[in-house]
Amino acid sequence: PFDRFAKETLRAPGYVRYMDDFGLWFATREDARASREPLERFLREALHLELHAPLRIQRAERGITFVGFRVRPQVLSLSTRRKRRYRRARRRWEEAY
Repeated sequence: PFDRFAKETLRAPGYVRYMDDFGLWFATREDARASREPLERFLREALHLELHAPLRIQRAERGITFVGFRVRPQVLSLSTRRKRRYRRARRRWEEAY
């Protein structure tokens, strides 16, 4: 139900969700701010859920870290933290080999 609410009721032009994490993109900051109250009300009343992380409203060009990836308009890359963890693991694998 949340997927349909985000796309049909909030009319978010961009929406991504993985399990209990989600991100919404809007054309203007005002649209994003206006969607906050209906979003929280829907989660509370329909799904009996509350937002735990602070809601951040920022420009899309800055991107967001989402499920270990850095998401920007038309760009998807590994997050800095994930890159660092991979490098450390790879060094251990090579030493073990």
